[in-house]
Amino acid sequence: MTRNMLARRPMRLQWVAVVLGMLALVLFASPAHAAEFRGGEDTVRIGANETIDGDLFVGGTTIIIEGTVNGDVFAAGTTITIRGPVNGSVNAAGTRIEIEGPIERGVRVAGQEVVIAAAVGRDLIVLGQTVEVTDAGSVGGDALFGASEITLAGDVGRRVLGGADTLRLAAAVGEGVDVEVNNLVVEPSARITGDLRYRSDNEAQVAAGTVTGQVVREAARADFSVDAGEATRDTVRGSVARIVVLALLGLLLLAAGRNWMERATRQMMQRPVASLVMGVVVSIATVPAIIIVGGIVLVVFGLVFGAGGVLATIPLPLAGLGLYALALFISPVFVALLIGRLLTGRFSGTGFLALLIGLIVLAVLGAIPYVGWVVTGLATALGLGGALLAGRGAAQPAGSS
Repeated sequence: MTRNMLARRPMRLQWVAVVLGMLALVLFASPAHAAEFRGGEDTVRIGANETIDGDLFVGGTTIIIEGTVNGDVFAAGTTITIRGPVNGSVNAAGTRIEIEGPIERGVRVAGQEVVIAAAVGRDLIVLGQTVEVTDAGSVGGDALFGASEITLAGDVGRRVLGGADTLRLAAAVGEGVDVEVNNLVVEPSARITGDLRYRSDNEAQVAAGTVTGQVVREAARADFSVDAGEATRDTVRGSVARIVVLALLGLLLLAAGRNWMERATRQMMQRPVASLVMGVVVSIATVPAIIIVGGIVLVVFGLVFGAGGVLATIPLPLAGLGLYALALFISPVFVALLIGRLLTGRFSGTGFLALLIGLIVLAVLGAIPYVGWVVTGLATALGLGGALLAGRGAAQPAGSS
């Protein structure tokens, strides 16, 4: 049994790499590269005496990581606390996220309340309501934010970028600041090397001698709301609305086509590359095919039945395009179900909790600047391909030997 579990593990890693496109290197990692999956409980704890040699995928209401993780962390829960060192990156979504242990690489998180109280080796990307980098925290690369209230009391090695309602700077920034805010306060303890550029309708409070370059204020964009944090809240609302809609659609699919979803999940796990290629090909070829076939049908019906035949046939390609758009919209539901089941470790049962967790993870990754669209596109193609291959029924049950 142990040998079979180890044999299946590379497929799980390969699948995860395809979904999380920004981690493309993992797709070609050595089969010896392990991953740990934790979940299925309200409270998931990685004890201080534990060491995870590989990536950690964890889901639960309360997540506490006190041990060492020699890889990346992917976490989804209500409260997430990381106290141990992570020799990789952290990707997390939750109501409250607190990082107290050093992170070797980058941190990408979304939560209502985010606290960084440790060293982050590379970039920090945060989407949230309130965000604080304490004086015990620091960022080695860029700090990119989208939040209502941001406090930076820890040093940032490179740039500070993003938007907020209120931004308070009280630490060193290595390569300048470029933000869009309502209220900006630069305290006497701050040291900004480079320019301070900000877009706001309000004059910033900048302590003397804190900026080595220029202080440049620009008018807020016309489409920038009275509350700068509203842009972030709109993004969060849009993500929540999408999660709710997809969750309802997923619930309907689980009720009406459970066997199909189960087969699609197995296809994506066991044949990730085939599923992805199938999804990409179908995504690219469907619209031209509908146009070509629709055009031929219109011409034939026009020659045979005249103008009446053309008018009667026009709705057919439009319906085809509508179904195609619906298929693309629903496709991530299949991927979300697999992500949730990998995180919770539950491959049986109703699956709705796993689906919800997976949708949250996809929403967070999709909101990451520069790479979010890649994640969304890969999830759409992978889900579509898995759903199509599911009709062939070639995959074996996830728990089979």
